[in-house]
Amino acid sequence: MCGRYRASASAGDIEKLWKVPANETADAALDRREVRPTTTVAIVRAGDDGPRMEAVRWGVQPEWSRRPLLNARSDKLASSRLWKRLAADPSRRVLFIADAWYEWLRKGEQPNKGPKPAFTHLVNGGEPFAMAGLLDVAQIDGQEVPAATIVTTDAAGPAADLHDRMPVVFPDDASRAAWLSDTLTLDDVDALCVPLTGGVTLEPVELGGPRPRT
Repeated sequence: MCGRYRASASAGDIEKLWKVPANETADAALDRREVRPTTTVAIVRAGDDGPRMEAVRWGVQPEWSRRPLLNARSDKLASSRLWKRLAADPSRRVLFIADAWYEWLRKGEQPNKGPKPAFTHLVNGGEPFAMAGLLDVAQIDGQEVPAATIVTTDAAGPAADLHDRMPVVFPDDASRAAWLSDTLTLDDVDALCVPLTGGVTLEPVELGGPRPRT
């Protein structure tokens, strides 16, 4: 987790809600029912004049990795050479824009035939929220492409019934601002990366394609 999510708001919607200036590049990466790995996604990152929206690839991919790294475990941020470098740098901490994420039934609970049942995870009935992310690059055909990964934590509440991990969700202004702050220490990062325990509800949904590897 997280292997797919929904970002159905527009950049204009996010500007009104979060006071982050909209732009056409980010808007083109939003208004999507199903966001898939390695596609272009909208993020928010700190800038000289305040937070700004950008569009990057979903999936950090260093030269040594054979596949994109879609998720970074929060309990590895202080020990992993790659994630520690990014988590300690305020210019590399970003917010993924979302209003739901998807998860599938555990493997042993899936039917032998037919589509694999999936569930939409909503926060506060479907309001937009931010997921913690880290910004780096993906090595694509010898080129460095800006890319980001979603930070995950232990699942809690209804989400724990489907998976042992869930994205780190920031549902309010204070937590979003804290993640982008240039005064945040690695200890502070660890304290922020906790499961969202309230306001999460699940609804069944039909999704196409195979269950993603995360």
